[in-house]
Amino acid sequence: MTQQSYGKQSGQASHEDEVLFRLLAENSTDMISKHTSEGVYTYASPACRSLLGYEPEELLGHSAYEFVHPDDPDPYTVSYRIRRKDGSYIWIETTTRRVRQPRANDVIETMAVSRDITDRKRVEKELRETQEALRKSEQFHRFAVEAGRIGTWDLDLRTNECLVSPKMAQLMNYPRDQTTVPGSQWWASIVRGDRALMASALAATIEDDAPFDLEFRIALKDGKERWLYSRGGAARDTSGNPVRVHGATIDVTERKRAEEAAAEVLRARTEFMANVSHELRTPLTVIRGNAEVGLELRRECVHEEILEEIVRESGSMSRMVRDLLFLARSDSDSIPLDKRMVPVGWLLDQLARRAEAVARERDMSLQSELSGEGGLQCDAQSIEQAVLVLVDNAGKYGKPGDPITLSSSTRQRELLIEVADRGPGIPSEELSHIFERFYRGERSPRERGSGLGLAIAKTIAEAHDGSVEAESRPGEGTRMSLRLPLATSS
Repeated sequence: MTQQSYGKQSGQASHEDEVLFRLLAENSTDMISKHTSEGVYTYASPACRSLLGYEPEELLGHSAYEFVHPDDPDPYTVSYRIRRKDGSYIWIETTTRRVRQPRANDVIETMAVSRDITDRKRVEKELRETQEALRKSEQFHRFAVEAGRIGTWDLDLRTNECLVSPKMAQLMNYPRDQTTVPGSQWWASIVRGDRALMASALAATIEDDAPFDLEFRIALKDGKERWLYSRGGAARDTSGNPVRVHGATIDVTERKRAEEAAAEVLRARTEFMANVSHELRTPLTVIRGNAEVGLELRRECVHEEILEEIVRESGSMSRMVRDLLFLARSDSDSIPLDKRMVPVGWLLDQLARRAEAVARERDMSLQSELSGEGGLQCDAQSIEQAVLVLVDNAGKYGKPGDPITLSSSTRQRELLIEVADRGPGIPSEELSHIFERFYRGERSPRERGSGLGLAIAKTIAEAHDGSVEAESRPGEGTRMSLRLPLATSS
């Protein structure tokens, strides 16, 4: 073979190697990178987006040392912490290969393969801490079971007898030195109303190999009850037949009492809000009605401006009372929703008409681009309320004279409804707060709302197993997206 033909084949092989490298790098979930001998990035694979949050070209020309945690100075060790674009640090594991100059043996390039091992590091840390705690304990089993407030049990399906640890005996209200519990005694300890739940959970574990996962009550001698939480699984013989069910149990009585107390607080607050709403609605209606009558009787009188302000403000207060009552009910899981099967096309027609009226009230035009198929299991009036909140917000903050866009589509088994404006947009520091109750940004001085509208839209969306999101850039307007799952066909 001539030197010329050898060089040609060598160059072709080098090109093929480079193509193969790029193909592997651009399809790998690990980040693959190349560096100069000084550590400067000369190549980064697309996986750097998910690993570090940077686009590949953003890393080029930067030294890997710029991103390494100050306490981990060498980016070519096996594992170290690296700073992501959002400022957070993650642990990565890196495998490197140094390419050297054939004769001088000098490093001319370093290739690195990096993967996220943050979860593994956390588990390792927790394991070290646990092992350290156990080393300090004189009795491993007692520390794990007794000090950990965990009771263990092992039910033999052939004899219907259950072996219990001392802590489990205590939790079940048995003598502490009892280690074997007959099945009849076990069932007698459980509150009668929870025995069916226990039987169902055991059957699912035995027959379907589902995890045993159950909260149940134990009847105490003083007439009180204790809440226990158990989790476990089935053990099978070599033929696959279930022979035992074993698990661990903890006392969750205090947590259940706290949950019940919190539920009672929510119930009381909802009742209070309902009473306040009722007491306020009547006088507000009277005030507004009298002011409107005054305007009808005495137009162009000296008090006309005051009467108009009374009408306007009383209407605003009535809406706020209604919104507060709605949110209070949502906290106690008692949102008054009337869910029915609704054709998407019919719902969109209703939305278009109502949204256009809201836009006109804001002296804005509405551009509708609505399409969609299928059906929704929803409360149509509530969905309409949520969308109109988004349209009204677009009217508040959009540029006067610019249109509001209302569009929709169905895809991936969901209905997507979007409302967009061309207003000043939302600053990034405010974007994550706009769905919070009473939050009012500084985007527009034209009108100050109650800060409840978007919170209500979010509550309605989530009550329908959907979501509402905002996308905005200062100076480029805002787009609100409401996503609702389509009803599955039977």
